[in-house]
Amino acid sequence: MLSWEQPLMEPMRCCRAWVEIDLAALQHNVRQLKRLLASPAQLMAVVKADAYGHGAVMVAQAALQAGATWLGVATVPEGIELRSAGIQAPILVMGAVNSPEEMQAIAHWRLQPTLVMPKQALVFSDTLSRMVAARPLGVHLKLDTGMSRLGFPWAEAVEFVRFVRQLPHLKISSVYSHLATAD
Repeated sequence: MLSWEQPLMEPMRCCRAWVEIDLAALQHNVRQLKRLLASPAQLMAVVKADAYGHGAVMVAQAALQAGATWLGVATVPEGIELRSAGIQAPILVMGAVNSPEEMQAIAHWRLQPTLVMPKQALVFSDTLSRMVAARPLGVHLKLDTGMSRLGFPWAEAVEFVRFVRQLPHLKISSVYSHLATAD
């Protein structure tokens, strides 16, 4: 490096990105959202992708202390991380889960999966039937209402619900969707 570059580079080295989390502010926001909900509605704190880079366990604990009752993650390992930290709240895995190993981990760690197609539901039920002392697993059906990202076609929702309801070992806990637009 040339000597005249040193003074120009120094300010750039010290200005790397960082984030500061005000857990009191986060808890205040959770309490404000809870006040807007009518009983018995519950609030889910989505902490996927390490709580969007803010620290999943820390954010999850703060949100639960402030009144959130559910947590949402994208992947099975994210759910396992929360359970390993001692978090007992219900955890929804919002991403697609297709392998029997992931399905077994979901049952073992008491996570709740998102189902997006009948074949996936059938594999879940079959996988659970082979597990010793497997109890019914709460599942959440995701419908595609226009975002075209992940979900079963909304126009066929009734058939999807009927199919999953008849499968042993699965209990439908909810049906949900991403909105097609944020407007």
